[in-house]
Amino acid sequence: MVAALVLAGCGRIAFDERTDAAQSTACVKEVQGTGSSVCVVRTDGALLCLGFNLYGEVGDGSMTERTSLVPVLDTVSSSGAGEFNSCAARTDGSAACWGFNDLGQAGDGSTTQHAVPTVVPNLDGVEQIVAGQYYTCARRGGEVSCWGLNVDGELGDNTQTTRGTAMPVVGLTTARTITHNDHAACAVLDDSSLVCWGAGSYVGDNTTMRRLVPTPISLPGPVVGVASGCHVHTCAWLGDGTAYCWGEGLSGQLGNLAKTAEIAPQRVQLAEDIVDMATGAYHSCARTRGGDVFCWGQNVAGQVDPSAGPGDILTPVLVASGVDQVATGCRHTCVRRSDEITCWGFYGVAATPTAMPATQYPVPGC
Repeated sequence: MVAALVLAGCGRIAFDERTDAAQSTACVKEVQGTGSSVCVVRTDGALLCLGFNLYGEVGDGSMTERTSLVPVLDTVSSSGAGEFNSCAARTDGSAACWGFNDLGQAGDGSTTQHAVPTVVPNLDGVEQIVAGQYYTCARRGGEVSCWGLNVDGELGDNTQTTRGTAMPVVGLTTARTITHNDHAACAVLDDSSLVCWGAGSYVGDNTTMRRLVPTPISLPGPVVGVASGCHVHTCAWLGDGTAYCWGEGLSGQLGNLAKTAEIAPQRVQLAEDIVDMATGAYHSCARTRGGDVFCWGQNVAGQVDPSAGPGDILTPVLVASGVDQVATGCRHTCVRRSDEITCWGFYGVAATPTAMPATQYPVPGC
């Protein structure tokens, strides 16, 4: 199998801090990916994907590994990729999902695997969608609906009942952006506050209590954006350029120079003006206002720094400059400079992943 990642974004960056000029001249609108697939939305609305494709997560009707981008959908406004599944929001407000569906992640009421995009029924006005290994959430204006696994209240519907179709998150009407990891979800509200729900140790409210509905998270200033990835840690960045992370931290992915799990937000030890972030399974990255990207955490696949060894990296290390966007997968990292994509790390399925050096990948049609 191919071990290099081509374009990624599993970190589910939940707020775009690129300049208007950068967005207006770019051919690539966004890149999203995770452990086994990668999808790119071009500014013309075309969605192209590639990946391991064990469960049809590429979306081209096959289960054949794709090492280059293939067309999947048109008229796409945004995408969200899970571990072995993907989703897209379309310009008409509808949503479609495909790939692994054992817990109803596709939202069509079945547990049937889908090798092509399948419409999520009874869901319109979708502006953002985030898919994960176990469940999916979509934002419709300020409201949010989720479906899939719900053993720890991941769906935010005040139950622990797994759902195969979309259910509204209780009391959420002013969400500006959303993200989620394997067992907790979060939303930045219009007033720049943050709420999260799900498994207690990962919600971030300084308790280990399971939260079945959105719960306020205490942070020292207005929240600009939030990112969460393949496993169970979350990071938020504030208007003053600082950032805070919480959840699983045994590989140093919280950025607090420690290898501990934390139930409350911890300050990222980076003396830079942070404007966006992305998180993988056990690593995190931040982009500064000057376009530098720093990463930290687990480096077993070279996902933090391909020039370093496979140990954990606790101190944020500069890995790229002149960057317009940073994105992460479970065990890989990508940066975008205009329409040039450079990635390093690993995508796919392996007990011992093979690290790949930083490699540039062209985007067809750009």
